Amino acid sequence: MEWVGPSIEIVKLVGGRFLRYLKYQIKYNDLLQKFEESKQGLRSRRDDIQSKRETQLQSAPYNVVRAEVEDWLKEVEEFIGRQDVVDEVNSRGYLSWCCRAVILEERTQELKEIYDRGDNYTRDCLVIEDHSKKFNYYVQNFNEWKEKLQCKRVDIGSKLNLQLVFGKIEMEEAKRWRGKVEEMLKGVKDIEDKIGGRLSHSSDSVIMLLGEKIREMETMCEEGSQLPDYVVIDDPSALAVELPVSKLQGSQAVKANILACLKGEEVTMLGVWGMGGVGKTTVMMHVHNELLKEGIFKKVIWVTVSQNFNSYNLQEQIASSLEENLQEHQNTINRAAKLSKMLEKHKPYLLILDDVWSSFKLEDVGLLEPNVSNGCKLVLTTRSQEVARSMDCRRIQVETLLEEEALKLFLNKVGGIVLSDHGGGIKRDLESTLKEIVDECDGLPLALITVAGSLKGISESQLWSVALNELRDCKRNVAGTGANAFQILKFSYDRLIKKQIQYCFLYCALYPEDCKIPKEEIIESWIDEGFIDEMESRQSMKDEGYGILRKLEDNSLLELIKDEVRGDRVRMHDLIRDMALDITRMSPRFLVEAGKALKELPEKVKCAEGVEKVSLMHNYIEEIPWRMVSPTCTSLTTLLLAYNELSTIPESVFEHMPELKILDLSFNYKLWSLPNSVSKLVKLTTLLLESTSLKKVPSLSGLGSLKKLNLRETKIKEVPEGLGMLKNLKCLFLCGSEPFDIIEIDEIADEVLSNLSKLHELIVDGSRIKLKGDVVGRLMKLEVFHGWFPTANDMRIFLRCQPDRLSSYFITVGSNLFMTDSFLEILPRYKKIMVFTETCIVGENMLFPSIQILGIEACRDIRSLDDFSKINDATDLRICWIRDCDGMQCIFPSWINNSVVQTVEYLKLVNLHKLDGLLEANIIAKSSPPPGTFSSLKVVRIFSCKKLKKLFPSWKLVEYLQSLESIDVNNCEEMEEIIASDLEEGEGGGDIIKELILSKLKHLRLERLPALKSICGRKAVMECDSLERIEITDCRGLRRIPFRRLPHLFLSELDYLDWVFEVELISMSPPQPSTFSSLKENKIENCKRAKKLFPSWKLVEYLRSLEGIKVGCCEEMEEVIGSDLEEGEEGGDTIKKLIHPKLKYLSLKFLPALKSICSRRAVMVCDSLKDIEINNCRGLRRIPCHLPPYLSLCGLNNLDWLFEVELIAMSPPQPCTFSSLKEIKIQECKRAKLFPSWKLVEYLQSLESIYVRDCEMEEIIGSDPEEEGEEGEGGGDFIKKLFLPKLKRLIMLFLPVLKSMCSRRAIMVCDSLESITIYDCKGLRRIPLSLPLVDNAQPSPPPSLKKINIYRREQEWWESLEWDHPNAKDVLQPMVQVARDGYLIPSSESELSESVDYPQD
Repeated sequence: MEWVGPSIEIVKLVGGRFLRYLKYQIKYNDLLQKFEESKQGLRSRRDDIQSKRETQLQSAPYNVVRAEVEDWLKEVEEFIGRQDVVDEVNSRGYLSWCCRAVILEERTQELKEIYDRGDNYTRDCLVIEDHSKKFNYYVQNFNEWKEKLQCKRVDIGSKLNLQLVFGKIEMEEAKRWRGKVEEMLKGVKDIEDKIGGRLSHSSDSVIMLLGEKIREMETMCEEGSQLPDYVVIDDPSALAVELPVSKLQGSQAVKANILACLKGEEVTMLGVWGMGGVGKTTVMMHVHNELLKEGIFKKVIWVTVSQNFNSYNLQEQIASSLEENLQEHQNTINRAAKLSKMLEKHKPYLLILDDVWSSFKLEDVGLLEPNVSNGCKLVLTTRSQEVARSMDCRRIQVETLLEEEALKLFLNKVGGIVLSDHGGGIKRDLESTLKEIVDECDGLPLALITVAGSLKGISESQLWSVALNELRDCKRNVAGTGANAFQILKFSYDRLIKKQIQYCFLYCALYPEDCKIPKEEIIESWIDEGFIDEMESRQSMKDEGYGILRKLEDNSLLELIKDEVRGDRVRMHDLIRDMALDITRMSPRFLVEAGKALKELPEKVKCAEGVEKVSLMHNYIEEIPWRMVSPTCTSLTTLLLAYNELSTIPESVFEHMPELKILDLSFNYKLWSLPNSVSKLVKLTTLLLESTSLKKVPSLSGLGSLKKLNLRETKIKEVPEGLGMLKNLKCLFLCGSEPFDIIEIDEIADEVLSNLSKLHELIVDGSRIKLKGDVVGRLMKLEVFHGWFPTANDMRIFLRCQPDRLSSYFITVGSNLFMTDSFLEILPRYKKIMVFTETCIVGENMLFPSIQILGIEACRDIRSLDDFSKINDATDLRICWIRDCDGMQCIFPSWINNSVVQTVEYLKLVNLHKLDGLLEANIIAKSSPPPGTFSSLKVVRIFSCKKLKKLFPSWKLVEYLQSLESIDVNNCEEMEEIIASDLEEGEGGGDIIKELILSKLKHLRLERLPALKSICGRKAVMECDSLERIEITDCRGLRRIPFRRLPHLFLSELDYLDWVFEVELISMSPPQPSTFSSLKENKIENCKRAKKLFPSWKLVEYLRSLEGIKVGCCEEMEEVIGSDLEEGEEGGDTIKKLIHPKLKYLSLKFLPALKSICSRRAVMVCDSLKDIEINNCRGLRRIPCHLPPYLSLCGLNNLDWLFEVELIAMSPPQPCTFSSLKEIKIQECKRAKLFPSWKLVEYLQSLESIYVRDCEMEEIIGSDPEEEGEEGEGGGDFIKKLFLPKLKRLIMLFLPVLKSMCSRRAIMVCDSLESITIYDCKGLRRIPLSLPLVDNAQPSPPPSLKKINIYRREQEWWESLEWDHPNAKDVLQPMVQVARDGYLIPSSESELSESVDYPQD
C-alpha cells in the first residue's frame, strides 16, 4: 500500500486537467466507434451496389455503368482508403483529443453524406445502354447467327444431296425450311447493305431490325435442328426405278435360267461369267428390271464394282443404294458391322455386283450370307469363272452369239436401209462381205456393235471389202481370245482415220473406269489440250467437239447416257477403255491410276520417263513427297490431280516439268497453298484450281502462255498478282458456288481487265466484284459473260458496246443478290439470263433480244412487263421470275403484239402484294386472245400474292393452255378460283357441264388458300389425261374436286369437303372408267366433314391401279369404302368381294368415327398388299382382308379379333389369309385377342416378328374349343405342338392380364427364334418354348436364341416362372439380359432388333 499516498498527491496536483483529458478521450472513443460502424455500413453499401452493378452489366453485354455511379464508387474507395490524421495530434495533450473528436465528427458527417447519396443507387438502374457498343454487339451477334444458319443450310443441303437418289424426293418440311432460309438470307443481305452504307450507329431502327433478324435466324436454326435425319421421302412417281437398257440380242435362254435361279429357293449365290463385251451386264440389267416389276424382293440393289476393287468404296456404294450413310472415318470392320445392320432392314434383298474382278469375303464388306431363311440372294458378273467358283456361286456362262443372232445385231446397228436393195433384202454385192465381217467378230456383241458403228452410213461394196481386209489384218498373228477382242475393237479405232479424233478418244481413258463424263467437261478438255483447231470463236470449237463426240458415239466407242437434270454424259465400256490404255502404253504414252482409291503417290510416277499424260484423279492422295520428282518427267504435258485430298504441294514438284501445259488440281478441298515454282511453268496453258481452299496464288506474271484460269469456289481474297500480264488469257473464272460463298475481291482494276483483250469467257458471278459496263464492253472477243453491274447505267452502256453477240450470259443488275430460288434447278438448260434487283428499269432498253430467263426482284417502280421498253423484241424468253415488286399490278397488260405471252414457259410470281391478275382487268371482255397466247406456258407458280383473286380469269383461256404441265398456288389470301367461270353469279347454266381440257397438266398444288371456293366453277369439270398428282392443303372453303381423272391425290385441311366424288352422280349412273383408272395413291388428312373416302362399292372396279390409301385425322370419317346396302339391310349371306389387285399399303390414323373399312358384308381381295397400319380408330371392329407381310394396329378399343371366331369354328381359313404375314405389331387394342385358334398357326409359317404392347390380352394364341373341353376333363398327356419356323422376335410389353401364350396344352416350336423381350406381364406364369433335347435327354437352348430381355425389378417374376422341363430355366439363364430400371423401352420391334445389348447389372 506504499504507492497509494503518492498517487493521491499526484491527483491533487493535476486536478481538473486530468478529468477534462479523460472526458475528451471517452468522447473520442465514442465517436471513433460510431465512425467505424458508419464506415462498415458504407463498405456494405458499396459492396451491394458493386454487386448490383455487375449483375446489371451482365444482363446485356452492351450496358455501361452510369458516370455518377462510377464517381460515387470512386469517392467511396478514396474515402475508405484515406489515412486518418489522428496520429498527427497524439502528442498535443488534451487539445489533441479535442482536435481528434472534431476531426472525427467532420469525417463522420462526410461519410454520412456519401452514404446517403448512395441510397439512390440501391433503387435506381446503375447502367445505361451504350449505343455504339450495342450496335457492335448486335452486328457481331447478327454475323454469328448468320454463319450458324448458313452452316445449318449447308449441312442440310449436303445431307439432301447425299440422300437424294433415284426414287426419292425432298420432304415438304425440309423443302419449306430451305425456302424460308433462302428468303431470310436475302433479307440478311439487305441489312448488310444498310450496315455497309454507314448508317448512324445510334439508329434505333437499325438495331431493332438487327434484333428481329437475330431472333428469326435463331428460330430457323432451331427448326433446322428439329428436321429428321432423313430429309427425303419415297417419290410416288418413281417407286421403282428401272435401269436404261438396250434390246436384248440373244441370251434369252441365259436370262430365263438366271430368273429361274433367283425365283427358286435352291440357289442363293449366282455367278454370271463370260468374256468381256459378251453382254453380261446387259442381261443382268434386263433381269434387274423384271424382278423390280414383280416385287419378289423387298430391295433390288445394283452396284458396279470394277477392276479396282476396294472394300471401302463397295460399302459406300451399297449404303448409298439403301439411302443410308456410313461414317467416313470408321474403320472397315466397324463399317461392315453397320452395313450388315442396314441390310437386315431390307431383307429379303437381291444384291447384283457387276464387273467383279477378284474374289472377296462377304463378311469383310458386311454382306449377309444369302440363305433360304433370310431370303437374300447375291449375283455377281465377272469375266473369270475362277472368281465365281472361289465365291461358291452357281455358275452360268454367257456365251457369244450364234451366227443368226450376230447378223441380226450387226444389221440393227449398222442401219439396214443403207445395205438393203429395193426389195428389202441385203444387196447381193455386200451380202457375202457383210457375213464375213460378222464372222470375224466371233459373235462378241461389243465387237459387233463397235465394228457396225464404224461402218454406219457406208453403202459402197469396195469400202466394205477394204474394211474386211483391215479387220483381218488387225486379227492376224494374235493369240488368245482376249487379245483377239482387243484387235477387233482396235479396228474401229483405226478407222477413225483423223489423228485428232483418235486423240480425243484416247483422252477419255484418263478418267476412272465406268466414269460418267459430262459432255461439256470432256469437250473443254479437248480444247485445252489443243486437239481441236483454233477457230474464230470458242463456241465454234465447242460445236466441233460435239461433232467429234457424235462420231465416237456413232462408232460405239463411247456410250451416251441421257441426264436431263445434270446434262448428258458419256461412258467408256471397260473393255474399250482397256483397249485404249493398251494403245497408250506405246504412243502417246499415258500413265493412268485414276479412281483406284490410292492414298499415296504410286511408285510408277517416280520413274515416268517419256510419259506425256498422268492421271491420278479421283483418289485419296494426301501429300506428294518432296523427293518425288526426277528429270524423267521432262516430257510431261498433262498432270491431272483433281478430286484428291492434297493440302500442300512441295516447291520442288514442278521444277522438272518444263513441258507441262495442263495442270488440274480442282476439288482438292484442303489445298491451301501452291508452290512458287508454278510461276516458272512458262508453257502452262491451263491452270484449274476450282473448289480448293486457296486464299492466294503465286505470281502469274511469268505464265505468258496461260489461256485458261479457273478459280471457282476458292477463298481468294485478292486479285492474283500479274493477272493483267496474261495477254493470251481466253477464259477467266472467279465465282462462288453458293449465293453467300463469295470470293472476297471487291473489284478488278480497269487496266487489268482492259489488258485481257483476248478473253472469250469471263465468269465472275456469285462475288463482290463490281464491273463497269464500258470496261467489260471493250472486250470485243467476249462470248460468255457472267457478272454484276451495280447500276442500270452500266448495263445500258454494256448493251450498246455488245449488241447481243454473246453466246451465253448471266448478268445481274443492281444489287448483287444472287438468285437462290428453287427454280435455279432448271438454269443449266438455259444460257442467256438477266436478273434485275433493286434497280430502276423504266426508261432506256436494258434487255438483250436473245434473253431466255428474266428475273426481277424488289424493283419498286415496275407495274408490268411492258415497262421494259423493248420487251416485245425478246422472242426467245422462256422463264419469267418476279418477286417483291410492290408496284406490280399485272404481268401482261395486253396480248396484242406481245411476244412474251406466246413464248414464256415458266412463270413464277412471289410477294406481289398489288397484283390483280396475270392480265389486265376486262382485257378478255374487250378482245379474244390471239392465236398462240400462253401456247408455250408449262409451269405457273404463284406465292403470297395477296390481292390476286383469279389465276386465269376466264374459261376462254383454257383452250390456249394446252402446254400447261404444272400449277402451284400458295398463300394467296384472296384467291377464290383457279379458272374463273364465265357464268354470271347466280346464273344456273342449265344442266350443261363445261369440259375444260388441259391435256398435258401433270401436277396441281394448292396450299393455304383460305378464300378458295372453286377450282373451275360448279358447272365445269376438268379433263386432264396426263394428270399425275393433285395436292390440296388448307383450302378450307373448297367443297369439290372437279377432275374426271384422279392420279396421286393428296388432300389436307379441307373443312368443307364432303366427298371426293359426288354421291348423287354415282347413284344416278356409274362413273366414267377413266375417272379412277389412273388413281395410284389417295392421301386424305384433316378433312373434318368427309365421311366416306369412296362412297360406293361401284367405284372399286375402277380402282384397279390403286396402290396406296392413307387417311388421317378426319373426325367424321365412318367408312373407307361405303356400302351399297341401305341402313339396316342385311343383304342375305352374300359376301361382296372388292378386288384391289395393286393395293400395296393401307394406312388409317386418328379416325374416331370409323366403324368399318368396307362394311360387314364385304371383304377386300388385295393380292399385292404389303403393309397395313391402323392407329387410334377406336370404333373399328374388323380387318376385312387377308393380312399383309407387315401389320401394325394401335388404339383399336373395339377390335375383337383379327379373324372372326365364328368363321374359324365353321371352316378353316383360306391359306392366303395369313401366309404373307411377317411382322405384326399390336398396341392399345384393349379387347383384342391376337390369334383366336390353334388352327391359324399352320398358316403363319412366314411370321418373323410378334410385337404386343398395352393390350388387355389374355392369350397370344387362343386354344380351340375342343381343347378347352379336353382340358376340363383332364386332357391326358397330349401336348399340341405349334410350329412357327421363321419366328425371330417375340416382344410382349405391359400386358397386365396376360395369363398364357398358348394354353397349358400346347408348346411353341420356334427354331429361328433370336430374342424374347418381356416387360410387365406379371400374370404370365409359363413360357411354353420347346427346347431341343440332347443325347442325355437334357434340354438345350434353341440354336438361334441370343437373348431374353427382362427388367431388373422383374427378376423375382422370372424366378417364379413354371417350365415344362425342370432344367429349362438353368439352360436359358445365360441368355437373360437384365435391363436397368427406367431404361428406354423399345417403341418397335425394329428398334429393339437394331439396338445394342441392354446394359447389364
